[in-house]
Amino acid sequence: MRYSSLLVVALLQTTAYAADTSEKQNLRRTAVESKPLEKPPNNKEEQEAPHKKHQPRGAKSSDTVKYFTMDGRTNMKEKKEKKGSYHDGDDGRDNRIVGGSQSAPGEFPYYVDLGGCGGSLIAPNVVLTAAHCGSYQGESVVVGAYRYDSTANNAVRVSVSADVQHPNYDDFTTANDFRLLRLAQDVTVGGSNVVLSINEQFSRPSNGEDLTVLGLGTTSEDGSGADILRDVLVQAIPTSTCNQPISYGGDIEDNMFCAGVNGGGKDSCQGDSGGPIVIRNGNQHVQVGVVSWGDGCARPNKPGVYARVSSAFGWIEQVVCDQWNVNADFCGGGTTPTPPSPTPPSPPPPTPTPPSPTPPSGGGGGCPAGEMEFAFTLHTDDYGYETSWEATRSSGAKIASGSNLQSDSTYVTNKCVPEACYTLAIFDDYGDGLSSVGSYELKVNGQVVESKSGIDFGYERSIDFGSCSGSGGGGGSGGGGGGGSSSCLPITLNLRTDDYGYETDLFLLTDRGELVWNANGFADNKDYQFSTCLDNSECATLDIFDEWGDGIASPGYIKLVVDGTTYFNGGDIGGGIVFRIGGNC
Repeated sequence: MRYSSLLVVALLQTTAYAADTSEKQNLRRTAVESKPLEKPPNNKEEQEAPHKKHQPRGAKSSDTVKYFTMDGRTNMKEKKEKKGSYHDGDDGRDNRIVGGSQSAPGEFPYYVDLGGCGGSLIAPNVVLTAAHCGSYQGESVVVGAYRYDSTANNAVRVSVSADVQHPNYDDFTTANDFRLLRLAQDVTVGGSNVVLSINEQFSRPSNGEDLTVLGLGTTSEDGSGADILRDVLVQAIPTSTCNQPISYGGDIEDNMFCAGVNGGGKDSCQGDSGGPIVIRNGNQHVQVGVVSWGDGCARPNKPGVYARVSSAFGWIEQVVCDQWNVNADFCGGGTTPTPPSPTPPSPPPPTPTPPSPTPPSGGGGGCPAGEMEFAFTLHTDDYGYETSWEATRSSGAKIASGSNLQSDSTYVTNKCVPEACYTLAIFDDYGDGLSSVGSYELKVNGQVVESKSGIDFGYERSIDFGSCSGSGGGGGSGGGGGGGSSSCLPITLNLRTDDYGYETDLFLLTDRGELVWNANGFADNKDYQFSTCLDNSECATLDIFDEWGDGIASPGYIKLVVDGTTYFNGGDIGGGIVFRIGGNC
């Protein structure tokens, strides 16, 4: 046992949200009396619950919800109905950026009109867009678009031969909101000398840096549109600011960033999803983000949220360079993704910003000051589908993860992350770890933290690294189940929904107001897993409840494991169940 923690459970009834206090439960070898915990009212219109699925651009709470999607379409659905594909359905269109101006012809030759979403040409035959826009395979798109659904001004219409969604895209948190489209042919857009590159540095954009976002989205939440491309200048906002309760209350993960202006008024909006947000330096443009989601459009304290391109750079390389064998600049040489007019010679590709000549204290791998290099290599065994992993900060924010893995295959993740305390957790669904052919290695700033092969770690292996209490500058401590020592408390929740998955909601909220988990709108009869490592000094509330009040019917269930010990495994929760978890409760 790593340290003594307190965990209080309250089972909530459908009509009266209070627990029976007549019994005691022996939790973590400590007798803790169950006590009443106040349950939020069942009427969701009367509460401001933190657990709300990210609706791209302005979901409204009422008996019937008008889900505003950033692909420019709206769907009227019953509140409990899970929204359908963003890309399928009505082709009604609302247009334009909020608070911006009309772009000049040739100003953004890499912009791609997907017909309701946007994208960017990052290689001669590859488009980067948002995962939530849905699949475009077999459809046609307009590269170099300046007018909606038009090939005017040197634009080219071309079909999509393949598309790949980021393997870790999360439909509930909108994390890793990336999709790559492979075009049926290489595209040359004439009439411009502008060249686009994609960012691979985690430190960009810097706080307050000027960014340009563009698209054919609405000029307001309910605005009508024009047919000409528009752009607007915004500034990058610190994640700590964007995660304040007045803004997004902890929903911004490391694979996202916020951008906007003080007081609102300038933003991306419905119809801009998937489009690029870039740093401009003359004719050299660097794409740092993909338009993803936001609460309304251009509201004060509710800036646009963008998928951070640097967090997906390794995946982009893997698909474009290794899987598709495209001759792109970022694959180590090739044609520029947006060549200029055929008359003048092609300009040289943009020169990547070199790393700081003096490595940061305690850092390594060429990462900027205040960051460290995280490198994780995993070779799966003969049952790769059983294995998954994730790396999280002590706050619970996820920095990297992997799932749906192939058998006997090698996966490499290498990125710069802010200096902090992290936990790498490796999971095995069958509970037998990695067989003799399986292995993993974790390095921080080039130093090996842990390297194992053929290890039977059961269901989970956890390794702390970074600036953690009791660990070295790049080191950490490994642990699986309840063994070892750690500065944080590992928590895993497995959920199997029943025939009415949409009735189940859950959130994990620390006493200091940090939202760690936030999920609802689950699909029916599907497995979900949530994992984090709670700081030793924290106390948090895990609230799981059922709208109908009949719990989770078999074969559905919830299973809560804290520090290797199972505290709950079943579905008979009535209206809901509340857990108090942590070493400081």
